[in-house]
Formats: sequence, C-alpha cells, structure tokens
Amino acid sequence: MELLIHSGDEYVESFEPESLAILTYAKLAKVPISTTSSCLPWRTPSGQFPVLRHGDTVVQKDIFNYFKSQGYSLDDVLTAKQTAEAFTYKTSVRDALHKALVR
Repeated sequence: MELLIHSGDEYVESFEPESLAILTYAKLAKVPISTTSSCLPWRTPSGQFPVLRHGDTVVQKDIFNYFKSQGYSLDDVLTAKQTAEAFTYKTSVRDALHKALVR
C-alpha cells in the first residue's frame, strides 16, 4: 500500500491533518504502507490529499474503513474505553491542527 500525502518539512511528514491521522492509525495498526510526499494535489484523482493506492484500488474518502476491510483494525485490540479515549484524542488533535493551520 502506498499513501500519497502533502509534503511536510524536515520535522513533520505532512502538515495536512487527515494525512497525519492516517499515518498515526497505520502505525498503531501495523499497516504496511509506504508514503510518497508531493506538493502537487492536482495530480491526484480528486485534486486533494491523502490518497491510498493498493494494487488497482485507489481510495480517497474512507481510508480508515479500507484499512479495516483489509484486516487492520484497532477495534480488535482496544477495549471500549480505550476506543472512546482514542476517538476523543483524535478529534482534539484534528481540531487543534485545523485551528493552527487556518491562522
């Protein structure tokens, strides 16, 4: 699997919140992905990042669900409480990153 993301810098792999969330999930779920950074979103099918390529399959919207459909789910290893905490943390980080990038 290959994840195409918006380029970051020497300190962070991407500045795009959704890409960071997917990279974090992939690491925790041990999804075997490689990343390709680009600053040319118009070269993606919808003109936006991130894009997941897996063989002939191209996924842009439901990448988390695609990981789960391929057997890479954190739901199987987390308790209900841990799942709720992870969701809360993910939402908080996403909101904070969005506010920081909008300014």
